[in-house]
Amino acid sequence: LSDVLSNSTGCILGFLCFFLWDIKCKIINHSSDSIRKELHVIIIGFVMFAFLISISLQWESSLNNWDRTFPLLLGNERTGDRPWQGYVSELFIADKAISETEVAQVFSKMNTFDIIGRSLIASYQFTGIENYHDERGNSPDLVWRGETRDIQQREGVLLGRNNWLETEAPAEYLTKRIVATSQFTIGIVVATGDTIQTGPARIISLSEDTGHRNFTLGQSGSDLIFRLRTPFSEENGVKPILTVPGIFSTINPHNLIITYDGSALLLYVDGKLSSYSLEFNPGTVLFCSLFPQSTYSVKGYKAMHYVYSALIFVPLGILMTLTVKIMRKQFFIQIIINSIAILLPSLLFEGILISVSGRAIRVENLLIGMIFTISPMVFFRYIIPRTHKCFSSNKN
Repeated sequence: LSDVLSNSTGCILGFLCFFLWDIKCKIINHSSDSIRKELHVIIIGFVMFAFLISISLQWESSLNNWDRTFPLLLGNERTGDRPWQGYVSELFIADKAISETEVAQVFSKMNTFDIIGRSLIASYQFTGIENYHDERGNSPDLVWRGETRDIQQREGVLLGRNNWLETEAPAEYLTKRIVATSQFTIGIVVATGDTIQTGPARIISLSEDTGHRNFTLGQSGSDLIFRLRTPFSEENGVKPILTVPGIFSTINPHNLIITYDGSALLLYVDGKLSSYSLEFNPGTVLFCSLFPQSTYSVKGYKAMHYVYSALIFVPLGILMTLTVKIMRKQFFIQIIINSIAILLPSLLFEGILISVSGRAIRVENLLIGMIFTISPMVFFRYIIPRTHKCFSSNKN
C-alpha cells in the first residue's frame, strides 16, 4: 500500500506542477483559449484522483475484515498467556456508535435497551458464580475457563491468572452485525486488581490468540490499551493503538464506554469524554503507510488530517484561482463561481467519506476544506498583486 500511495502521489503532483508551469508560460504568451481547455482537464483529473484515492484510503477504516470465528473473552486470550486480574460487573455491545447524549443517559443508569434499542446486540450482567447468559439472546453464554471461582468477593466477577470467561461458541452473530455497520459501542464496568499489569493484559477481547483479533481492550501498566482490526491496522490491530494513560492508576471501578463510528475511536471514562482518541481518516492511513515505523501522539494524528486536507484543497484552490482569472467575467459572476469553488469540493469530499465510513457529517472537516481552498485564492488574488505594486513604487 505504501509503495502504491507514494508512487501515485508523486506522479500526480509532478504532473500537476508541469501543467501549472505550462499554464504560466501560456499566460505570458496570452494563449487564453489553450489555457482554459487545459485547466478544465487538470481540474477534472485532479478532482477525480483526489476523490478516488480518498475513497480507497477511507475504506481502510472499515471493519469488513473481521473474523466471525473468534470467541468473546474476558480476562485472557484463549491461549491463557495474557491474564488480567480484576473485576467486571457489566458488559454491553451495540452495532452503532452511540451519541454523547446517549452516553450520558447510559451513565445515569437508564435502561440500556431503552436508550440504544435494536442496536443493542449483547448484554451481560455478572452476578453469581455460574455461567453468564446474554440477556439479548444473540450471543453464546460466557463460560469459565481455567479454575472456576466458588465465591464472589464483591459486585461482579473476579478474573485472575488462572480463570477467565469465554463464549462457548464463536460470537458470530455479534461480529456479523458489527461488520454490517462498521460501527460499535462497548460498555463495561471494571476495576483492576493490579495497577502494573502488562502484556497488555486482556480485559475484553474478540480474538483467537495473541496475534489475531477483531478488537481488544487491555491494560498495560496503568494505561488503557485498545486495539482495533481494520484493513489498515491488520490482523493484530497494532497500527495505530489507542493508549490512554493513568486509567488504571488505582483499583477504583470505572465505567468505560468505547465507540467507533467508522472513522473515530472515542473513549468515555465515568461519563466524561477522554481527550485521547484515534481518527482513522485518509490522512492517518496515508502517512502511517508511508512512515510505518513512526509513532504519533493524538495531536500527530490530527496534524495528518490537516496536512492531507491541504494536499487536496490547496492545489484545487490554485487551479480555481487561475480559472476565474482567465475567464474575465463580470464581478457578480466571479463571486458565484468563487462561492461554488469554495463550497462544492468540501461538500463533495465530506459526502464521499461519509458514504464510505457511515459516520455523521463533521462541520469541522467542511471548514478545514473551505479554509484550505480559499487561502490560495486570497493569496494570489490580493496579497501577490499588492506586493508587486509595493515593489514597483519602491523602484520608481
